[in-house]
Amino acid sequence: MNDFVKILNELESEIKDSRRSMLGGNRYIDEGKCMDYILTLKSLLPQEIKEAQIILTEKENIMREAEDYASHLISDAKAKANKILDESELTKQAKYEANQIIDDAKEQSDRMIYETMDSLMELLKDSENKMIDIINCVRDSKNTILDEFQNMYNKKQ
Repeated sequence: MNDFVKILNELESEIKDSRRSMLGGNRYIDEGKCMDYILTLKSLLPQEIKEAQIILTEKENIMREAEDYASHLISDAKAKANKILDESELTKQAKYEANQIIDDAKEQSDRMIYETMDSLMELLKDSENKMIDIINCVRDSKNTILDEFQNMYNKKQ
């Protein structure tokens, strides 16, 4: 631990003893020396700290993977939900269109029945009028024959 503190003190001195820039007050430090101090400090860290750092890095990786997986699951769930909603909307639309077709067919059927009944009534009226004409013709013929027969009979008498 003494070596660790000693190197920290040397690093601190390097920084404090470095020259200041005329503009901005920044310091010019010997980057190579400072990096050497940092590497030495890292090598002096107890193994437990190094292992803790590895564990923290692994934890961060696991958390990132878990977040990615959760995000993927949520995305899939949303996509499936949207697909179900779309299919539901398609089903509703298909039912609506089927009902429209059925309503149109019923309306057309009713119209055809009405038109057929109307045509049938016209045919029956025409048939009735023709039969009346025939009956009138038969009646007229009968009356004519009766009149002639009576005239003949009256002449003989």
